[in-house]
Amino acid sequence: TGFIRVNKPLDYENINEYHLIVTALDGQYSNDTNVHIKVLNRNDMKPEFYNKGKEYTAKLKEEEIPTYPILQVSAFDPDIQDRQAPQKITYFLDKTNEISSHFDIDANTGALRIVRPLDRDRPNGYPVWSIYVYAKDSFTEETGDQSPSLENFVEVKITLNDINDNAPFLNMPDGLVWYENQQPGTVGTLIAEDYDTPENGGPFKFSLAKEAAKKIKDKFNVVREGANQYVLTTKDVFDREAQKEYQIPITIEDNKGLAATSILKLIIGDRNDNPMRPGTSRILVYNYEGRAPDT
Repeated sequence: TGFIRVNKPLDYENINEYHLIVTALDGQYSNDTNVHIKVLNRNDMKPEFYNKGKEYTAKLKEEEIPTYPILQVSAFDPDIQDRQAPQKITYFLDKTNEISSHFDIDANTGALRIVRPLDRDRPNGYPVWSIYVYAKDSFTEETGDQSPSLENFVEVKITLNDINDNAPFLNMPDGLVWYENQQPGTVGTLIAEDYDTPENGGPFKFSLAKEAAKKIKDKFNVVREGANQYVLTTKDVFDREAQKEYQIPITIEDNKGLAATSILKLIIGDRNDNPMRPGTSRILVYNYEGRAPDT
């Protein structure tokens, strides 16, 4: 019949034109003709990033908003063989990701900027921020055949250097206990934490807050023991029946001088120092039409 059929799928990116020699033979005589088959390009390949799939990285100080782009991603469309030709790539961020609200990207150049400060420290920050940048092509076949756009993505990791922006705080959620009727002495060791890195953290300095009430200063003191240990001491004998709990303001300072005040809860423990006394209780039980269960 002379029909030429495709034996397996053709790939424009591998071979975009075929040159065939077809021979016609009648059993005695033959003749040849040249057949040229051009493969039409379709948008069947996702954009590729020039970093070959590896993540992009950057380093900067936390809480800073640079006036310049922190990095630039770049991709090409494998469907366009000429790398010098316009690649028709559009860059964007995933707007459904809350982290993306801290960034802005130039849709044409892939330049990434910070528009909201990045926090390194707990409880809401991250030492390394990770987002994904997407690249979408818009390849259109010369014949007018519109192919669907394809997307690819790459990870961007931003490592933040710490600044001393967090004051230390007491890490003693259960507080301390000191029993009533005891002679003045050492209650316990004070423990603090700092969300900053160790370079901007301890050793810490503890003291009674200047704004502490006079009755707190008359009953308590903060004393240094050893190189970097501080303890709470008492100056008085306590009666639980008079007051069961004290809220003691403690000022804590890090090694760079940044300080803040935390509240230490001190419970006065009970001793069996009160004799029993006769007592009575009056209990009323309402039994409407006899429907209540036995009580």
